[in-house]
Amino acid sequence: MEVSLTGDEYILENHFYHFKWHTFATESDMSRERVLKREIVRLPRQAKMLLHDMAAGERILVRLADHGSSEDGLDQFVRLCGKLGPSQVLFVSRDAAKAGTVERVGPTLIRGYIEQFADAANVAGTTKAEPWIELCRNTVKLIDDV
Repeated sequence: MEVSLTGDEYILENHFYHFKWHTFATESDMSRERVLKREIVRLPRQAKMLLHDMAAGERILVRLADHGSSEDGLDQFVRLCGKLGPSQVLFVSRDAAKAGTVERVGPTLIRGYIEQFADAANVAGTTKAEPWIELCRNTVKLIDDV
């Protein structure tokens, strides 16, 4: 695992599983080493909660097309997630004309669109909340309408 700074927040990345997540800790909060130790302690509990939620179908996993994830391997990822339970995968691509819309493309795969992604160097300052909220609401509505 690797801890890096994105803007002023530490981001943790697991290179084996290709997962990144926010630590919600900043350089002024704690050292890189302390963040890594904290996250390593939290990881087994977080994994257990994730697996429980996936088995219950209570999780929507989000993959972003512009952040090191492409359609390559997407079908395999969806199949592997399906083995853990009926959770949904939301694959988000950038497309200004379709921003906010979602479409079901498989039993557990939803494709969603957003106008732009945040700048990785300044996520907090460049993330527009309203488009993401709209996308999330539309995703939940699509799931609930089944």
